[in-house]
Amino acid sequence: MYSTIVVGVDGSEHGLAATRFAAALARRFTSRLIVAGVFQRGPHVRTDGGAAERLARSEAEEAVERGLAAAADVPHVGRLVAAAATPAAGLHEIARAERADLLVVGTSERRRIAGTQPGSVTEHVLHHSPCPVAVVPPSDREPTLRRIGVAMDEREPARAALSEALALAGRVPDEVEEIVVLHAQPPEPMFVRPGMELPSTAAVQTPDWLLSLVEALEAPVPVRIQTEPGGASGMVASRAADLDLLLMGSRDRGAVRRLVMGSVSTSVVRQAACPVIVVFGRTATGREADAQMQTAS
Repeated sequence: MYSTIVVGVDGSEHGLAATRFAAALARRFTSRLIVAGVFQRGPHVRTDGGAAERLARSEAEEAVERGLAAAADVPHVGRLVAAAATPAAGLHEIARAERADLLVVGTSERRRIAGTQPGSVTEHVLHHSPCPVAVVPPSDREPTLRRIGVAMDEREPARAALSEALALAGRVPDEVEEIVVLHAQPPEPMFVRPGMELPSTAAVQTPDWLLSLVEALEAPVPVRIQTEPGGASGMVASRAADLDLLLMGSRDRGAVRRLVMGSVSTSVVRQAACPVIVVFGRTATGREADAQMQTAS
């Protein structure tokens, strides 16, 4: 799995954290790692004779060299510097051209780029990515895979994320101690007349469909269900502090609706203390665990 991993770098500490995470995966899975820097194309007519674009290219090249130094012990590593309309579009183009299985980015950018706020580049990378995206928060510790979490609901993207987690654990079962399935149970709507006391909160029950799903899995490591009350984004983000890696699905519903309604995956990657891999529906890696998921269906 993850035959080719692309990591986007910008020369910041966030980009280096992403590179260390990508390099750790590449070592474990003998992946081809591509350290990629993207700079924005300038307009066709410039009064500076293209000096700003040359500077942007130079900065991207320096960022890539710094990333290569952080991944020096990866056997199969390469570099790419490309021009694009936006950093996210450039990384998507590279991921498609290299047939990447995973695109890795940090959680924020070091400065405004063409009017975008720091951090928004990461969210743009998540939107319409051609492959799963790993979003890595700043960290100076060695990435591990001891405890893998999966944000779970009844939708297909969440099942794809569970498949991805099973495939990961299957490749390094000696390292993974457990898979934690995180399920948020929103409270039932309640109508209370004025003067009535609110009833005490009942114990949250794991739904039968989730119990059946997990019981039917032929998982390579122990799988534990953790069901808690509340909204999905808050619950999952808070539990990420206890994990080494979190996987979750996304429907990638479109830019306009995403802006209006928000996105659980976008909210979680903003807050999570551990790396988050966002899976968009069924993936090639997820198909490695299809036999298990078919049984669980």
